[in-house]
Amino acid sequence: MESFLDLLFPPRCPGCREILVERGVFCRSCRETFIELSATRCRLCGEPEVELCSHCRGQAPPFERADAAFLHGGALAETIHRLKYEDCPQFARHLARLVLGAARSHLEWCTLVAPIPLHPSRLRGRGYDQALLLARPLAKAAARRLEPRAVRRRRHTA
Repeated sequence: MESFLDLLFPPRCPGCREILVERGVFCRSCRETFIELSATRCRLCGEPEVELCSHCRGQAPPFERADAAFLHGGALAETIHRLKYEDCPQFARHLARLVLGAARSHLEWCTLVAPIPLHPSRLRGRGYDQALLLARPLAKAAARRLEPRAVRRRRHTA
């Protein structure tokens, strides 16, 4: 059934919106813009290139650990922007697959998945919470508990 639907509605790369000619989440051109983070990162916040960043050294964050799979830039940044600001909630599924592929080993140390919630006014305007849309498939694939209310937003941020 999926193949038939692919004929009618060919899958498109969420980064550039070109029709995908090979299997995958993103086209080759967009994948080439992704920069995977090196193994050397701040052990608390994930800041690249340092074992413990100056910010975490000065004041430890109010969480045990955070991490990232890629630097924010290129087609990845464009896709995140579209997810957040161009009413493209379907891109969350693509991004979750990408993150899961790059960060599966990082998910081993976590006990639960807790998305950072949107401020209520943003949620009303957007109609969906992109962090929750990303967290659901990650939690399921990693067999971790999803706790959407574990973190509370205390103030509106820009």
